[in-house]
Amino acid sequence: MPPCSCGSPALRTPSCQEWSDSVTSTLSRRGASATDLAEADESLRRIARYEARFRADGLLPPDGVVTTTVAYDYGRAVNLARWGLSARFCYPHEAEQAIVHAGALSKSAYESWESFSAAYALGRVLRFDDEQYGTYYEQNVTAHRLLAESEGSP
Repeated sequence: MPPCSCGSPALRTPSCQEWSDSVTSTLSRRGASATDLAEADESLRRIARYEARFRADGLLPPDGVVTTTVAYDYGRAVNLARWGLSARFCYPHEAEQAIVHAGALSKSAYESWESFSAAYALGRVLRFDDEQYGTYYEQNVTAHRLLAESEGSP
């Protein structure tokens, strides 16, 4: 079974079973229901399947994992700032400050543009794709490849 996302890249990545055992133990101590435990385990395995597909499609290196999906949240924050400006809920300098702040947070969370892109893609497909590997998945793969291969990319 492929490795699961977690922890620092400098540390050994736990197997899915180790990760599942840890999640189950923690949630059980917190009084989670059997349904919650099953949902958490399925979410963990779903992430592992996406990461395996990302590795096969080149969004992650052969041993790569997504350590956090906050990239998706930061991307959404940028969109909200743009929409807020368009709707005149804020001034241009306020939108710019929000966008620059999201960029700084992104820079501190990711070691490279490629790791940011893979994390954004995982957040987006977890939200919209439902393991269909359809339009949302393909859009992320295409964007990642175009930017990774372009001389002027981040």
